Amino acid sequence: MKRLAVAGALVVGLGVVAVASGAWRAPRSVIEPVAFDHKLHIEKEDLECTECHAGAEEGIHAGLPDIHECADCHDRAKGTHPDEPKVREFAEKDEQIPFVRVERLPGHVYFSHRVHVKLAGMECKECHGDVASRSEPIDAPVASLISMQQCMACHREQHASLECVACHK
Repeated sequence: MKRLAVAGALVVGLGVVAVASGAWRAPRSVIEPVAFDHKLHIEKEDLECTECHAGAEEGIHAGLPDIHECADCHDRAKGTHPDEPKVREFAEKDEQIPFVRVERLPGHVYFSHRVHVKLAGMECKECHGDVASRSEPIDAPVASLISMQQCMACHREQHASLECVACHK
């Protein structure tokens, strides 16, 4: 009985360490309402990240595309993707596409896209990875976005503030 309790405590302890370190992620099966293809939109339509993600250069948060921006191109059939008509359905109802947010920092962390993109001159892929080559919707957060070690390494490399209050509320 004692051995079982010790083994259980060890498993729980290892789980806490794995979660805290970011080494473990809960399995996700995100199903987006529209299977957005970043690669197609960036390569074929020659779009930039900031054209759809308002606020990425000037704000704290980078938002999701507005349905009216999507409807500008998708007001009539443009391709053969089975989800394309859904874009028109959302636009006709004047509803935003309820994309699932997969990137979320802990509440005690302050992050400004403006500071990183506009002032520091960073490119989106430095944190978000090679989203431009993804044909499938993003279904899990990028590990480096929730890793304090990764952020600190970048801050050291860029000679940015290492003070706790620079990023923590």
